[in-house]
Amino acid sequence: MSKQNGYGFNLDARYNRPYSEDGELSYGLRVDNQLSNSDYNRYYSKDGGITYDSIDILRTYHFKGAETGVNGDVNWTHRWGGFTLSTGLGIGGDRIGYNYQSEMPFADDSTLYFLNVRPSIHLTYRTESMHNWKLNYSMRMSHPGEDQISTFRRYGDDSYSTGNPLGLKNAYTHNVEAGWQKFFERFGNIGLEAYGRWSTNEISRLTDAEYDDYLDRIVSYSMPYNMGTSWRYGTSLNMTYRPTGFFNVRLYANLYDYGYRMEYDRNGVHQVDQRDKWSWSVRVNAWAKLFDRLQVTASANYNSPTISLMSERKARYFLNMGLRSDFFNRRLSVFVNVQDIFNWGAKIGSGSSNTNPYYLSDSTRKMLNSRYISAGFTLRFGKLELERQAKEGESETGDSLE
Repeated sequence: MSKQNGYGFNLDARYNRPYSEDGELSYGLRVDNQLSNSDYNRYYSKDGGITYDSIDILRTYHFKGAETGVNGDVNWTHRWGGFTLSTGLGIGGDRIGYNYQSEMPFADDSTLYFLNVRPSIHLTYRTESMHNWKLNYSMRMSHPGEDQISTFRRYGDDSYSTGNPLGLKNAYTHNVEAGWQKFFERFGNIGLEAYGRWSTNEISRLTDAEYDDYLDRIVSYSMPYNMGTSWRYGTSLNMTYRPTGFFNVRLYANLYDYGYRMEYDRNGVHQVDQRDKWSWSVRVNAWAKLFDRLQVTASANYNSPTISLMSERKARYFLNMGLRSDFFNRRLSVFVNVQDIFNWGAKIGSGSSNTNPYYLSDSTRKMLNSRYISAGFTLRFGKLELERQAKEGESETGDSLE
């Protein structure tokens, strides 16, 4: 039996000060505070925990956590004709405190402090012929979380995970984007984007196996490390075809290369692991109105196999459809939606493979309830003008007709 409780609050304040018709300064401040208090009592004995074995003790502990963050930012925006330049700088600090209490010798009571810096710059250009251009850069710092720092061991049946307080540093991520978008009066819009992301000191868990004195057998364990660098660069296409007010199709396609290079020491031997893989995804949404009464939607999505740090995710895909019709001047609406029409989630499923050379594993997850049908109706009373505008806008996105 586990008991968990906690609460938190955040305060946001922002002041915008236009200094001219073309420029503005913005100042922001945010304060967050989160507290948690949890008991994890996992007794499997039949006498309510009066007698239990060592495994029960390993999985039983009390946790108290507190995290406080103070973040401020300054942003400047200025416009010159069709150009708009926005720059920003955010600075903040986080205080993380945690206390693991346990009968085993893994108790951990610590408080750590982190500094965050977030610079960014964005440049856009718009023409009278409805061409939009953009160029963006941003940098983010991310510090390790409590579960990645604490030396407390979180045990499962045949495994445990723990943190790495001495070996983790802040991770840095640089993002660059360049894009073009063109809007047409009758066709719709089309856009191209190129992007790149480069991360250093990226944190990931390394899984290995060892003999554990407490479980008295060989088990797997995981610990986070600053594994090295990773990158992702690619291009995307987005297009909306809207020849009439009764039909539109939206397409989003993405092609990218993801790779990483990790360096770490294992049993005193320096190891290097480098991989990369090209992946792609396609998402299509279609919406049509037939006979001025029946609305039809269809959405299809495909994601090719994709790697991440020491793992590879299998392909994922689905096809959904929906119908909706309105009656009595839209006072009554009836809808039917079918999720995963061909039941691919249950027949084929998805999953991932652990590519750690020292702990290889493969898993496939199949959803028993992947395909399902939902139906319903809506009765409306009063004035419908505002509701009609909202629903028509939602329908054109190609979402389910509910």
